[in-house]
Amino acid sequence: MLAVRSRPLRLKHKPDSVLTNTSTDLANPSELLITKEEATELIDRWSKSGRSFFTKEALQELGEQGIASVTSFISNGNAPTSSKLFTSRFIYLLVGLLQRELIPSSKDLAIEYNHPEKLKLDVQKSILDDCTRASALTPLRVTHQVYPVDQEKVRGYEFARDIFKRKCVSWEESVTRANFEEILKEAEGHKINNVVGLACGSLSRPYRYNSAVQHALLITVKNWLETNGLDEKELSCYAQDPEYTDVDRRILHDVGFQVVDDPDGFLKVDEQSIVLSIAANIPVKHIIADIARPAIVIWLEVEETNNDRLLDPDSERTMKMMEGYVEHAFESEGLQFRQVVVYIRRTKDEPPFQGNA
Repeated sequence: MLAVRSRPLRLKHKPDSVLTNTSTDLANPSELLITKEEATELIDRWSKSGRSFFTKEALQELGEQGIASVTSFISNGNAPTSSKLFTSRFIYLLVGLLQRELIPSSKDLAIEYNHPEKLKLDVQKSILDDCTRASALTPLRVTHQVYPVDQEKVRGYEFARDIFKRKCVSWEESVTRANFEEILKEAEGHKINNVVGLACGSLSRPYRYNSAVQHALLITVKNWLETNGLDEKELSCYAQDPEYTDVDRRILHDVGFQVVDDPDGFLKVDEQSIVLSIAANIPVKHIIADIARPAIVIWLEVEETNNDRLLDPDSERTMKMMEGYVEHAFESEGLQFRQVVVYIRRTKDEPPFQGNA
């Protein structure tokens, strides 16, 4: 995805209170300037304190009020429902950009997720010589984004569906799928009632072969849970990716998955979830570590040496989370699931995760 313009939400607290607040609240438009060194130190202190960068409360507030308020304002001229989320300065900046057509026609408001290393990089790249704005130290930003994909190249429903079906048949006949189901048997005894796929990619855009296999794996998880009945509750299956098209939504609906908007997929994750996210372009691992302890997570192997991955790094917080999980190698035939690991939570009955205080 290509970020055309990004405007961060502002914190209403002084910089030092970054350590005690991860809200999306905004203050008045005046912005406090601090040195880049001070900003970097604050981010490090915040990270080492163990406090959450991402919370379900902040995600829910931003998802329900933030983007909806701006969209309503643009479409209908209605004022934002929450003055805490957007200042008039931000609103008019946004509307002005739209009116001047500085944003391409295939535009969207989206959430930008910033983990600690990304925040520090942003601080160093600040256009100010020695200082940065305290408002830059926020994990959640609303941004204008476009996807540089020619809409004419998006496959039609029947064509995309048939390609996906063939990929599913190939997956079902593979040794990798059989090995994966053997790993799932290790989860017997866990209470599981939902499956969440995050950033798995589009099925209708050309040359997305890995996306097809990831979704085929999600269907295997769904079918296996329905057959083995790990919980008496009805199974719910969700998929979230801003790249999904209407064709993707139809295909996923056909196989029993509900496509949800960002950040609703994260809000569905709890201690009874199976989460799949492989090589995401947002910090899925860090977000999950902050908000829940799913029964199973399927993602790239967590290693201390991989903490420099900018998009979805293996932070200290993620590695700490993984101490509560048993690691199962995927044993893939090809390269699609190279370095992918299935992590199963050690405890089968766990009280609701309270987050990082």
